[in-house]
Amino acid sequence: MLEVLLNRLDDMERKLSDLQTELKEHREEVERNRIPDCVLSTPAPPELNSTTPTTLPTTSTTQPTETDPEIYTSCQDTPIKVSGVYSIRVKNDSEPIKVYCEMEKFRGGWIVLQHRFDGSVDFYRDWVEYREGFGDLNSEFWLGLEHVHQLTTSRKFELIVELEDFNGNSGYARYNAFQIGSEKEKYKLKNVGPYIGSIGMTVLKVLRLLSRR
Repeated sequence: MLEVLLNRLDDMERKLSDLQTELKEHREEVERNRIPDCVLSTPAPPELNSTTPTTLPTTSTTQPTETDPEIYTSCQDTPIKVSGVYSIRVKNDSEPIKVYCEMEKFRGGWIVLQHRFDGSVDFYRDWVEYREGFGDLNSEFWLGLEHVHQLTTSRKFELIVELEDFNGNSGYARYNAFQIGSEKEKYKLKNVGPYIGSIGMTVLKVLRLLSRR
């Protein structure tokens, strides 16, 4: 009888161990599915410091295309106020880069640095991929540390971190200055301004970086 009881206890311990392992794996999966997302912006006029996001009226319903020959100095300079992929030239002598411009939220004109929302793109990457960027500008992507460095050293930018949890609750954090160093400096965060917004930085579930000149 004692032997039967001991065997049952062993069996219960094995099942408990299996349940603990499954719970750990589930927690890790939830953590992996948390969504970071980012945007750069140039300093906004005083009236843009409202905590309530507004939208700009669009001038056209035509979506920009990846073959659009037009090159702009920033998302704010695009004549079509529609969110989409545009070509931006950081300096007069630099090659243009393709960016996703957010033209509706926060009065528009923002370069999206990172967008992550459904796990369709693997963000577990190496140094080179984070330097160069990866993903699809029309879906999940990371713009690339080198592009962010070039942008933030060419002119003054502000930063918005937009967050949303799995229940649709959203908020944002806004900083009036943002700059990162070069690859030689390991892309160190060199400047970030004072914070305003509706979220704390310890509760990130969805991160969206927006930048505007």
